[in-house]
Amino acid sequence: PKRDWSSDVCSSDLLARLHALHSLAGLNSLTDDDLKRSLKDPEAGIREHGLRLGERRLSGNPELLAAAQGLSEDGSIRVRCQLALSAGFMPKEVAVSLLLKLLSQAAEDRWMQFAACTAPPEYCLELLSRLLTQRSSVPRLYQELAQAVGPLDRSSNGQKLLQKLARSEVDSIWDQ
Repeated sequence: PKRDWSSDVCSSDLLARLHALHSLAGLNSLTDDDLKRSLKDPEAGIREHGLRLGERRLSGNPELLAAAQGLSEDGSIRVRCQLALSAGFMPKEVAVSLLLKLLSQAAEDRWMQFAACTAPPEYCLELLSRLLTQRSSVPRLYQELAQAVGPLDRSSNGQKLLQKLARSEVDSIWDQ
């Protein structure tokens, strides 16, 4: 007999909700409503898993994307880090703005920096450009983003940005 896992998504038992989410995903039966509910769950771990399971749907679903963006103020750094990791599945402009916001809240956090650098190279390039414009002072993040972009970007914009990083225009950033 086929089991209806959808009722477990609303269970008061944390483990049952987590298992239900993954079981429904494995059965290709996880709905957008299930995902939106998971992003509002009182338990941070469920929100984190909901983000991960819903990544591939973020670009094509404005409601799910908005629910995910709402987690940028989440009280759990793990949820915010997962949101940064999931940003690569969002439209570029949304993702870069979101990453800027997340980094402004936890710029010195190595895990948040790492998560931001997992975005596609063109997102990292735009993020690096905006951070330089804002004159943010997180040299290690600049280095990480430049490494994420450098070997992959051969466009004139990418080259100009990397040249700007190498010139004395940003020497004050490295001295901090």
